[in-house]
Amino acid sequence: MKENKIVMKQISSLILLAASALLASCTQDEFKDGIVPPGNSLYISSAVVGTGSHTETEAATRADVGDVPVTVTKGSLGIFRSQGTGYSSTLDNVKYTYKGADQGWQAATAADTLFLNGGDADVCAYYPYNGDATYSDKTIILLTSGKYTGTADVHDPNDICYDTDRTMNGSRRATTFELKHALAMLECKITKDADYKGDCRITSVSVLNPELILSSDIDITNGTYGTTPVKRTLTYNPGSDADGILIGNTPFTTAALLLPFVPAADGVTIAFSVNGVSVEAVIPNGKMPKVEAGHRYTANIVMKATSMQVTGVDMLAWEETGVGGDDYTWYPSEDVIKLTDPVHIASYDWAWSNLDYVDGAITLRDNQTWPDNHMVHWPYCVLDANTSSNGAAIPGSSIYNYATDPCSVLNPTLGGTWTLPNKHQIGLLMASDHVNSKEGCWFGTSTAPAKDDGTYLFLPANSELFNDFGSPDLNIGAYWLSDGGPYTLFCVGTESSTYPEISDRSTGVAYNGQVRCVQKARETIILDGVEWAMGNLVKKTDGTYVIDEYQAAMPVLTGSSTATWTDVNRGYHYTWNSLDRNSMADNAAYDYDIANDPCTKVVPAGTWRTPTKEDFEKAMAKGNVKGSYVINGVTVEGYYLGTNTTPAKGGGDEYLFLPMAGGGDQSSYYDFYSQYWTSTEKEGSEGGSEAYAFNGSKFGTTGDMSVHSKSHPMAIRCVKK
Repeated sequence: MKENKIVMKQISSLILLAASALLASCTQDEFKDGIVPPGNSLYISSAVVGTGSHTETEAATRADVGDVPVTVTKGSLGIFRSQGTGYSSTLDNVKYTYKGADQGWQAATAADTLFLNGGDADVCAYYPYNGDATYSDKTIILLTSGKYTGTADVHDPNDICYDTDRTMNGSRRATTFELKHALAMLECKITKDADYKGDCRITSVSVLNPELILSSDIDITNGTYGTTPVKRTLTYNPGSDADGILIGNTPFTTAALLLPFVPAADGVTIAFSVNGVSVEAVIPNGKMPKVEAGHRYTANIVMKATSMQVTGVDMLAWEETGVGGDDYTWYPSEDVIKLTDPVHIASYDWAWSNLDYVDGAITLRDNQTWPDNHMVHWPYCVLDANTSSNGAAIPGSSIYNYATDPCSVLNPTLGGTWTLPNKHQIGLLMASDHVNSKEGCWFGTSTAPAKDDGTYLFLPANSELFNDFGSPDLNIGAYWLSDGGPYTLFCVGTESSTYPEISDRSTGVAYNGQVRCVQKARETIILDGVEWAMGNLVKKTDGTYVIDEYQAAMPVLTGSSTATWTDVNRGYHYTWNSLDRNSMADNAAYDYDIANDPCTKVVPAGTWRTPTKEDFEKAMAKGNVKGSYVINGVTVEGYYLGTNTTPAKGGGDEYLFLPMAGGGDQSSYYDFYSQYWTSTEKEGSEGGSEAYAFNGSKFGTTGDMSVHSKSHPMAIRCVKK
């Protein structure tokens, strides 16, 4: 009997060896009978979420918390196997789910089990699993910056973790997936100051930096990121509804997931909409020189009565107290853009779609196009719209009033201050690349894109302005503007039309138009803590002082580079520390006197001042380059401060621009100069005849600080006191 047992054991061993040899030659496609041969199936020892690699050099700014991986005990992995050697095909996005400590990680069915034969194949994985068809390519796994929604028990589905390729076969079939975060986390711990009176309600959080990446992709085989990322401001609601979050004296934590990036020189700005007012603070580059995957950056923020304060920024290795959750349904594909994502075109953020009016509520359409010709028309500057197809008019106001600007309703949803666009913003939009298509006009591109992915702005031509007695023209779209009278519109058209153009109407309030909202136009530009006006100083013929409406506004010129000074072209020019634009008096005998500073006379008086030499030097240190500013089809030459590269078309308001408004002496005028006074006299010559000015000309590529006679007429760009 004992002999028989030995024989049977030998026979069994031979059978198993033969089966193993057979399995080593089999492919995935040959296992269709539901039988799972355990000897050649992929075996996942465990899956852990690590804390990411530590390649940062700024070790002094991170806390030494260690690299403690967290074991994944819930949810599903997505597994990819290459075709390798001896395999009939690749296997893409195979779902493996954790079945508990006894069963470990398993495929959904026996037929789905991933097998390995005697040949080598590369295997990689990501977490959490997504069954969307877009996840069939391991080299293009979608990544999106946005609000962090994870908890200790539920893993945020946007928080993609991955492990790169490793070579496996039937002999090396066991592995541990050491998953790395593909994104970084920016965490804000917000506290209301003890002296803060009343409620402190936050309805939106924005993260701003020119290099911030909103969406991209990653190749999980090697951990490389896509090369054509979409860059925009990130804005989200920290609460679960439109009311946002009420901040108290106990810290409230909100966080965003961010794609890795290197911030631009001015640092990362965090902006909050607090009780309808925007407040912001800057995390300097010294505190956060780069945003690295797998790291959590925590900003401790104290809300004060009139401002907010960042008390510290810590960089930590990303440790989770737990990861898990059930299987996840992914968010919509890249073809669907969230309404809260504005389109940044021509220096400003534009709403994603036209304003809509549904069941008495003002909202946004779910896309930029309007292919069904569903036309919602608005009287000028009212909080109500006409949704009827025959265009019955709703009487409206004839004067712009922000309180009745329908765009203002979007403030809690989008964050910031939203308005009807003005002529200046439309002028910058028209200066950008644009092209008419079948249904409207694209901006930011000269070729109509194949699909709308939120990169460009589209204004549909879904009807001309119309009244009770007219019929809509579906070849034209007319959009209300906030200035130039109540009947000024921006008109776009179809492929066969000559629009876009700004058009003044004189037909009355019975007419209706479309509404596309935009972030409130900039009134100042901040460079290294100095707040600069968006236009040159103007003394009007009635004796009042104002800031010109936009940066590139120019005096009326005679057209001659050596013209004699006249009153008409001297409206933008002043001798040093003089209140009178008409005077050519030499102020050489006087020290600077704030009473003679014309910037201080701009209403409200005492708000502005003439910049100092140091103010200009700070701005120039941020960048200084000659360039052009295009608006309303007119190209103006000048100098940009804050960048070393001329901005793209329509990007004139991204940086400080000083047009060549001219300069000269008391007898001759030269229109090829950008000359701007400072309030700083030449060192050691107080009471002398010379003072400093910014000086640039069409013959140079950068401007400089030069000493000039106080009797020379020059332009002035004011700064906030």
